[in-house]
Amino acid sequence: MNTAILFSHGFGIRKDNLGLFIFLSEKLQRLGYITVLFDYYEYNEETKEVYTIPFSKHAEILQAQIEKVKKEYPGKDIKIVAQSQGCIIPTLCDMTGISQVIGISPFFLTDRNSILERYNARPDSTTDFSSISRRKHSDGKITVIPPEYWTERFNTNQYDLYNKLAQKTSLTLIYGNKDNLATSADIKNIRNTKIIETESDHDFTGENKEILYEILLKEIKN
Repeated sequence: MNTAILFSHGFGIRKDNLGLFIFLSEKLQRLGYITVLFDYYEYNEETKEVYTIPFSKHAEILQAQIEKVKKEYPGKDIKIVAQSQGCIIPTLCDMTGISQVIGISPFFLTDRNSILERYNARPDSTTDFSSISRRKHSDGKITVIPPEYWTERFNTNQYDLYNKLAQKTSLTLIYGNKDNLATSADIKNIRNTKIIETESDHDFTGENKEILYEILLKEIKN
């Protein structure tokens, strides 16, 4: 197989992307694809804290991974598979040598009030756009968010970034029609991009993983 696939995970989680990327990666590896997973964040095993970073720092890390894959797999066709916020990060990078970006549940939520409502709904969570925010998850993990992150997030025009990315490389966006994080999005604002709607939630849980895999495999082969 002449294709290497680099996975860009979502916000506040680790490289396995809540297990989704492990699932997809293992199935693709069995077909002979090279897959590369990496972490955007530092993780404290003792306190279960994930230390998040601004978009610009994400982009630096992804760019380093792109260059690493190019060096380790010269001559390979390189594609990026991203999920949620991880879909935005390739838009900030040099796409030279990247033949395709496939975004799963593309990132859209930038409304301050919606974010406050969503994040503060969790017990023991605090959201302060001008200071350190802490979001506690049901498994005990805590996402630690610096104010610099919010500044860049609120200044992001995701439609403009996706449209610019589509001019640099082939772009496909896959989203579930039950994704409550994308309800405020106007998909029609994204141009020169293949948009695939399927029956799923944001995380493609349960049997939706298999459906996503079949869609993803078809797009990778194109």
